Amino acid sequence: MALDYPLFGIGPGAFRALYQMYRKDPEQSWQAFLHDDWLETQVTFGWVGSMLILGLLGLALTRWFLPGGVFGQWEFVAMLWVAAGGCLAHAKFSFPLQVYSIVLLLLAELAVLSALSRPER
Repeated sequence: MALDYPLFGIGPGAFRALYQMYRKDPEQSWQAFLHDDWLETQVTFGWVGSMLILGLLGLALTRWFLPGGVFGQWEFVAMLWVAAGGCLAHAKFSFPLQVYSIVLLLLAELAVLSALSRPER
């Protein structure tokens, strides 16, 4: 699917319906999600959408280095980076971002990270 729709992807929610057309054997089980959230993002949103998502993720993770914002202790920010990194690393080998509680946790961590910055000197 990623090779057939490389630029803009297949669109949100379309994987479940289109997967049946990509099965090699009709007896093969029908999956609703990929077991790799990064690949599912690539298939769903294509390169354009994936780069936009990665850009926003990068902004949330690098906000600490920009001036302004709410002061946060570096230890707290480092632990939020580790927590967000754990969720994103786990998304490579499983599909945790399909579980609402995990995606809500990741969004909360990224929201806090996007507001925190280091003290101005």
